[in-house]
Amino acid sequence: MVGNFDKAVARKRIEATFGAWPAGRQDPLVPPVREPGSGPARVGVIDKDRQQTLVTIAYPAQAGHDGQYAARLVLTEMLNQQMWGIRTELGSTYGTYAGQSDHVGPTPTRWAGGSTPPAPASRCARWRDKIDSLRRGDDLERKVALARRLVLRRLIAESTNTVAMAGRLATIAVFGLGPDYYDSLVKHVAAVSPAQVKALIAEELVPEHEVVVCMADRPTLERAFQEAGIPGVAYDEPK
Repeated sequence: MVGNFDKAVARKRIEATFGAWPAGRQDPLVPPVREPGSGPARVGVIDKDRQQTLVTIAYPAQAGHDGQYAARLVLTEMLNQQMWGIRTELGSTYGTYAGQSDHVGPTPTRWAGGSTPPAPASRCARWRDKIDSLRRGDDLERKVALARRLVLRRLIAESTNTVAMAGRLATIAVFGLGPDYYDSLVKHVAAVSPAQVKALIAEELVPEHEVVVCMADRPTLERAFQEAGIPGVAYDEPK
């Protein structure tokens, strides 16, 4: 619970509502390591009735909130900024985004969204070009500075938002973080350097770990993967 309320009254209501519930148990955190992959994965999910093609490109990241979490927030925002121009250029949906969800286990950094034909091939190719640009370090200092400022602005603005504060408390509980974690996170984000982001890119945006998943009818999928130059596709048609 967050906000302006009487603590004694809130405690009584909580005890009356949840007091009989068992305490449960605390699951151990998954070690922040990732087993070496067997190479890139390319999957085409066949949906013959789908009007828009869904495309996801993902790279495995470390579990939980490790020492690189601040840099990972900045890198994810850099990917998100790259998305804006591509979305307008290729006619993508407004649901197109780059993001990373918090999981106790390994977490992917991913780009995802929908588009209408014939955009899927162009989308895959352009997304991968943008990631290659980050690997080369093109205009890296400017991109890091912009993304760092946007992440800081969001962290500070959300500090007074009731819903965001409740989410932060839940994250602190799930990952066993200290009560001052988000105060420290702001400082760590402010200190993220281009060199730190470049090292993270080299560690986590590895071509051999790339996962590409597209969902559409089979002819669209085959054309999209072929035109994007993506080989070794496994096709799956859910029953």
